[in-house]
Amino acid sequence: TTEIYTLSLHDALPIYVRMRQAVSLAIDRQDLVNALYMGYAIPTVNILNYCSPGYKEFPVKYDLEEAKRLAHEVLGDKRVEIVYGINGAEPLQKGEAEIIAYWLKDIGLDVKIRVLEYGTLLKMIRKGECNIVRLQKGLANGDPYTALYPFVMPDGALNKNNSVAYENDEIVSLMNEVKHTTDEQKRREIFNRIQEIAVFNAYFVHFAFGRI
Repeated sequence: TTEIYTLSLHDALPIYVRMRQAVSLAIDRQDLVNALYMGYAIPTVNILNYCSPGYKEFPVKYDLEEAKRLAHEVLGDKRVEIVYGINGAEPLQKGEAEIIAYWLKDIGLDVKIRVLEYGTLLKMIRKGECNIVRLQKGLANGDPYTALYPFVMPDGALNKNNSVAYENDEIVSLMNEVKHTTDEQKRREIFNRIQEIAVFNAYFVHFAFGRI
């Protein structure tokens, strides 16, 4: 069984696609996994993993210069202070946050880490007081529809409960289409396209699969 480790990027962060891509490219996932997880996690940019029949592999990119370029297109020479909320009951999250905050300062983001009790964290999320929130979700079911839904659909649990407000008309249409599609090749094509959109838009910045 695996779980996905991810960062949700909220509306208070500049919500341009380029800025979200910059955050994703500024994170050295392999370095993060090596430093904290000692082989018990696998770097990723995707929601689905190799256990899912709908999995599409994407390159795991770390490109700080491209991240700086994209961020500069959005921020210019300004710097932005952002709040990064973590669950204080999860011991590794503070170390993760400190490493990620160190990288994000290179793209103009000054990160203030808030270590919070989970209930308090949820309240801050709903008030829009966190710009980045660390999430994780178990992926016990290999079904791609079930795994994707919480992240990519407007009423998906992780999307809605964490006030991400991600909505993409093409994804909604494809998710509705795949429910009624029985041809396996066609289903794979649909799931591939959904993953492509989700990875490109990066409302959720997935960084690793953990083994549980």
